[in-house]
Formats: sequence, C-alpha cells, structure tokens
Amino acid sequence: MNLRNIDLNLMLIFDALMETKSVKKAAAKVALSESAFSHALARLRENLGDDLFIRRDNQMQPTALAYLIAPRITESLLLLQQALDASKGFDPTKDEKTFTIVANDYAQMTLIPSLMTQWQHLSRGIKLHVEKMDKQALTAIANQEIDFVIATPFSGEVPPIVESQILLEEPFLMIARSNHPGICSDQTKPVSLDSYIHYPHILVVHWDGKPGTIDEKLNEMGLKRDVMLTLSSPLVIAETVAKSDFFAILPRSLALLLSKEFAITTRPLPLPAPTHQSCLYFHKTRTQERSYQWLKQHFVDISSLVER
Repeated sequence: MNLRNIDLNLMLIFDALMETKSVKKAAAKVALSESAFSHALARLRENLGDDLFIRRDNQMQPTALAYLIAPRITESLLLLQQALDASKGFDPTKDEKTFTIVANDYAQMTLIPSLMTQWQHLSRGIKLHVEKMDKQALTAIANQEIDFVIATPFSGEVPPIVESQILLEEPFLMIARSNHPGICSDQTKPVSLDSYIHYPHILVVHWDGKPGTIDEKLNEMGLKRDVMLTLSSPLVIAETVAKSDFFAILPRSLALLLSKEFAITTRPLPLPAPTHQSCLYFHKTRTQERSYQWLKQHFVDISSLVER
C-alpha cells in the first residue's frame, strides 16, 4: 500500500486504541468524539483490509495484523514526534515542560537539591517528577514513558536503545556511631578487619538485586560479615547506625553529607573495594531534542559540584 494513501491521523487512532483497548479512552486520548473516532477506525480498517480490533470481553482486542504492525507504527510516531521537537528551540526561562526521571536515594539526596536550587530561577513551567527505583525503569526509558534514570550500574540486560554515562565515581566510606566501641578516634584510620567482621552490618540493597561488592571481596578472602538488616533508604540507615553498633557502607559524598546531620562518623574501609558509580541512563535517539539535551547536560554539570 502506498503511504500517500494513508492519513497520518489514522496512525494516531491506531496507536491510541492499541494502548488503551477502549474506544472511549482512545478517543479522549486523541481529542475526538467517540463517533468521530469510530468513523476514523472504519476508514483505517478499509484501507488495511483487516478488522484490526475486535470487541471481546468489553475490550477491543487487536487482531494478528494489528499486533504485527503495532511496534513499527509506535516507533515511527515516536521518531516523528522527536523530529518535530528537535526543530523547536527550548528556552527554560519561558517554556513549559515536565520531565520524569527515576532516581535512587543516593541521586535524590546528592543531585536533586542542587538541581532545584538552580531551577528556582527558571520558568515555573519547568517541572520535574521523580519516581522511586524500579527494575523496569530502563524499559520505561526505551518506551519513552520516562526521560532518564540515575542509578548504580545495572547488571542485567539493557535495552539496545538505552545508553548510559557515568555521572559520579567515588570511593565508599564506612559509617558508625560517633562513640562506637570498635573504632579509634582517628578518622583517617580504618577499623581492623576483625572488628569489621565482629560487629553487625546494614546492607544497602541494589535496585537490580546484585549483592554488595564488599561481600564479594570478603568472600574471596574466605570471610563473611554479619548482615542483620537490609535497607535502601540512606536516612534510615544513618538513623539506625547512630543508635546502634551497626556498621554500614555508603558512597563518600553521601556518608559525609549524613555525618553532618546524624551522630555518626566516617572511616575508610578496612579492605580494597571498587568505587561507587552513579550512571545516567538515557534514550539514545532523543538526544537531538533541545529540552532533552538541556536536562542531560544539567545533570552532568550538577554532578561536578558534588562534594566527594
């Protein structure tokens, strides 16, 4: 079939119905009445010679042909929208734009406050929606449901359309309560390995379920620490450490930040360990969008200001 014979608006009709499986919801999504939407769907069915969607169990179920062509139609519409967006300028002091990112607690505590300090001078139309970590976050980038992810490196499969770059790289520090019996007064000296193994630990959970790098190193030495608690929130970790004999390990910048707010102290680790990395994940075909470029660079610039 010749593309010139197809109305592009019909592709929007198809995509909306494929997503919602409801004529009412799809019509609202493309700002048409249900009657106009039904007429447009009839035209598309005639053009393609297929029912495309069949009502079953109060839903519009796609046919085999609809399932076959849906991924390419969705991708084509996204590419077209990106091309249109790239043709427009972007002025953060005047324009309106809402960004959605997924960020771990580390990124939220070290990057977002500094970002907002700068954003308060921009247009009030610039909004940022931050969501909690999710194992499907990278897939959400690929599907353009969110804009960016900031997190530790993901050890699983990454969608081909998603790329990453390192924003921050820094060593880990151990944290303990200020008057902990297992540490000396010199903050530059690590605890002994015996003390490190003797006292209970808090394990900081990774978003992909990967074990801690410290545990891997200890395992190589034939040792094992006593992990009594697993947490993801740095604030809860710091509060717990300040009121107990637990040890915990955090990235240097976060450990120093929390040591100013809680009765905790920092020490170097008693054994060699890999550095902590915080990565920015992004959709590689969207980097031509002016607004997307702007926020991506903003994260890079803010990262350079983090104390570590």
